[in-house]
Amino acid sequence: MTAKMKNFSITFTLTKEDYKKFYRTINNALMMQRLKYSAIVLFIAFIFTVMNLYSLAVTAFCLMSILFFLGDIINRVYILRMNDKSKIGRRKTTVDFYSDHLEILCLPDENFKGKSERHYPLSTVKMVLQNSEYIYFKFEDYTTLIMPRRDIENEASEKIKNMIDNLYPDRFLEE
Repeated sequence: MTAKMKNFSITFTLTKEDYKKFYRTINNALMMQRLKYSAIVLFIAFIFTVMNLYSLAVTAFCLMSILFFLGDIINRVYILRMNDKSKIGRRKTTVDFYSDHLEILCLPDENFKGKSERHYPLSTVKMVLQNSEYIYFKFEDYTTLIMPRRDIENEASEKIKNMIDNLYPDRFLEE
């Protein structure tokens, strides 16, 4: 069995502000999806109205809208509060890029003596989102790798750009 050669590595530590910006970016990206769900609810309410079930339609629409948006808001607040308290999210992280996978290492610090290691085949990347401050890789298991551009050297940045252009042209979004 041959060992895979590492192409390059990036090491960074995320801050509270990084997570806040990530959730703001994701919420903006998901707004269209939320609007589509709202349109479906409106369509169902319209159907009920046409069927002379107006009061039922209005009630159902109001309840569905309240539950949908209330659940979304509660979820966002909960996640932000959990990240504020989380020490694991602020560990120094190294991402090693190989020809066929990414290896994410959370390194030991004063709170955690061991290291955590996860491997993601490049084929499991479902979406790549980038803006002027971050590059986000979203994987099939719904985890997201947040890489701040402030810690990415120019050479590594070019290699990531080439990787995205070659492997993910249909899964790439730019903010």
